[in-house]
Amino acid sequence: MSNEQRTSLKPEEVELVLDVREHHLIEKLQKSPIKFTQEQLPIGDILFRQNGETLLVMERKTVNDLK
Repeated sequence: MSNEQRTSLKPEEVELVLDVREHHLIEKLQKSPIKFTQEQLPIGDILFRQNGETLLVMERKTVNDLK
């Protein structure tokens, strides 16, 4: 994706997907105006996609996870 394409993305065109096992994060976002869907993701905890193409995958970690 070129820089020009990245800067032209509109927030409503990008889909936020949370892994169904992220109960705490799902609960927090359900209380916010942020729209998202839930899926069992094969990798990562949070995914951003547009038109079926994955743009970004994020894996949440705590400090204890890194010890």
